[in-house]
Amino acid sequence: MLGPCPADLQLAVPFHLRWATPADIPALMAMKQQMAIADGAPGLLDATADQWEEACFGPAPKFIAIVAEQAGAVVGMTIFNEQCFAGWAAPPLYVQDLFVMPAHRSRGIGRALLTEVASQARARKSRLVYLNVHENNQACRLYAGLGFRPAQKCQVYALVDPPLTALAGSGTALSPPTR
Repeated sequence: MLGPCPADLQLAVPFHLRWATPADIPALMAMKQQMAIADGAPGLLDATADQWEEACFGPAPKFIAIVAEQAGAVVGMTIFNEQCFAGWAAPPLYVQDLFVMPAHRSRGIGRALLTEVASQARARKSRLVYLNVHENNQACRLYAGLGFRPAQKCQVYALVDPPLTALAGSGTALSPPTR
């Protein structure tokens, strides 16, 4: 008898979650690039590995990454950050990215990653976890199954170049206040 096929092996090998480390940056960048290609926006990603390291692991991190690992390989990730809202005592968590490698989907990895984000929100006393997703994304079923709901009467507007540069050109770019 031949041993298990790769798909059967993937089902048999458990995955685990862990905080991302600087050594994970190439995998994070590759998954982010796959997401950008799927969204039709690969040209928007221009950060270097050094910039990723500073933004995630530097003295003032801008985002947090958790990875799913299986058989020593990173097979999924979530990237999130606190999003301060005026008047809220505890900042909500914004899920920037959730990605599971296609060969590893439908095995509970996305659910586990979002469960950990929810646990982080509770630990921080956050009352909201939110994300943006294309309405035809297959992950919408996952989000709905976990209790996420579409925000009624909300639209997301985006301003990117060249309109961003055009609008910014009419502003003054105030200097930061002195404290």
